Amino acid sequence: MDNSDKFLSSSSFESRYDLQLRPLNFFGIIAAARCLRRQNTVSSSSKYRSFFSKFLRSAKPSKLIYNKLVLSKSEHPLRSQGKWCREICPEPEEGHEINWKSVYLLAFECTKSSKLRVFNFKFLHRRLSTNDFLYKIGLSDNDKCTFCKRKTETLFHLFWNCESTQLLWNHVLWLQTCQVLTKIMPLRADTALGMRPDTSKLRLPINFAFLVTKYHIWTCKQKEYSPNLSSFLRLLKNIHEIEKGNKATSKKWELLLPHI
Repeated sequence: MDNSDKFLSSSSFESRYDLQLRPLNFFGIIAAARCLRRQNTVSSSSKYRSFFSKFLRSAKPSKLIYNKLVLSKSEHPLRSQGKWCREICPEPEEGHEINWKSVYLLAFECTKSSKLRVFNFKFLHRRLSTNDFLYKIGLSDNDKCTFCKRKTETLFHLFWNCESTQLLWNHVLWLQTCQVLTKIMPLRADTALGMRPDTSKLRLPINFAFLVTKYHIWTCKQKEYSPNLSSFLRLLKNIHEIEKGNKATSKKWELLLPHI
C-alpha cells in the first residue's frame, strides 16, 4: 500500500518489489489482501467495542487494564508445577489435584508483608538457589545440604526432607498448645509447603505460620546455621507489627503473643 493507505498500482508494485507479474496474479494478491484486511478490521473492532464497554462499566478500570496486560504476556509455569507434583505426590491421588490458583494466591490472603509474598513467589516458581543448582553452575564447591551436610540440597530436601528442617516443623506444631494451630497431625509435605491451602478465615493463621516457617528455613540457609525454635519465634514477633492490622489473624495473634 502507498502512503495514502491505498493499494499500489500494478506498475508501482512491480517497481517496488522488482517483480514481473501477470495482471491476474497481481489482482489476486490485491483481492486476498483486501479480504484479510476486512476480516481483521471487523474482529478487532468488535473486540475493542466489547472491552471498551467493560472498561466504562468497571468500578476498577486500572485493575481491568492490568489483568488484560498480564493475560496477554503471562504463561503458566508448567515445568515448576510438574516438579512440585513429582516431588510431593509421586503417586497422584484421584480427586486430590492441586488447585494452583489457590496456591499462588495464598500468601496474598494470609499476610500483608511484601517480603513474604515475594519469597513465596520465588519458592513456588523454584527460583531459590539451592546448593544443588549452585554446584551445577560452578558457584559452589559441593551440592551437599547446608544443614545436614550429607545429602544433596534440592529445594524439596531443604524445606522438608532434611532432619534439621523436620525438627523445626515438629516444633511449629507446638503452637497447637496456645490454640493458634488446630489439630492437623500428621503434618504432610503438601500442607506444610502450601500446596493444598485451606483459604477459610479460620485456617489463615495456620497458613501464615507455615509461610513464616519456610521463610525462616531460607534465611537460616543463607546465614548457614540450622533453624531452631527460638529464632523462629523471634521472627514471628518481628512480623507481628506488620500483621497486627490484619482482621483475619488479629484474634489469633492475641493468643499467640503471650507464649512467644
